[in-house]
Amino acid sequence: MKTILAALPSAEVFLTWMIDNLANFLSEEMVDKLNAALQRAGLGNVLTAEQLLAIKNGGDGEGYLTWRRAIQSTTTEQIRSISGATYCTPFYIVPRSSRRGYWLLHSPSTCGRMRR
Repeated sequence: MKTILAALPSAEVFLTWMIDNLANFLSEEMVDKLNAALQRAGLGNVLTAEQLLAIKNGGDGEGYLTWRRAIQSTTTEQIRSISGATYCTPFYIVPRSSRRGYWLLHSPSTCGRMRR
């Protein structure tokens, strides 16, 4: 994404991100595999499975949705930050067949610039 957005100033990127899979498999047993996946996605230098697991385990008593939202928010911000996008809008999609949600992330390279 970073290469595309840097090379093409008016580019927009749509990224499919399986956020529910990340949250569902977040456990002590999966830390190494998740760190490898985050590294391959280009997030390994700014986001680790240990950080996400700490969010999950740190819970503030608000329960399941609170830590999931915190993980989603943290992940979205890191993707936006490392990609060089001005902003990043996640569209949360839940297929009827699997009920495992994913994001369609929309990341334009510049905010407020429109073609005429």
